[in-house]
Amino acid sequence: GTGAVMAVPAHDERDFAFAKTFDLPIKRVVAPKGTDPADAGPGEEMEEAFTEPGVAVASGAVDGKATAEARAAITDLLAKEGKGAKRTNYKLRDW
Repeated sequence: GTGAVMAVPAHDERDFAFAKTFDLPIKRVVAPKGTDPADAGPGEEMEEAFTEPGVAVASGAVDGKATAEARAAITDLLAKEGKGAKRTNYKLRDW
């Protein structure tokens, strides 16, 4: 099918707890603003998920870019390579 399963243990509290419980690898790809990507350290050393906007680390060509800028650059790259496109999903929830 066309579905995908996404898990981001370094940047989602529930995924982080699951990964810690089952000793799964945790890869940090966002660090606090002002962090040098080379100094971010591995995700296994994290004590909790980092869920705030920050800078991309361990992310190749987008290392050091702000979260929003990195997301846009990755989306553009995938579109140019014919591997994806920007799309907005809406979710309706009860108040």
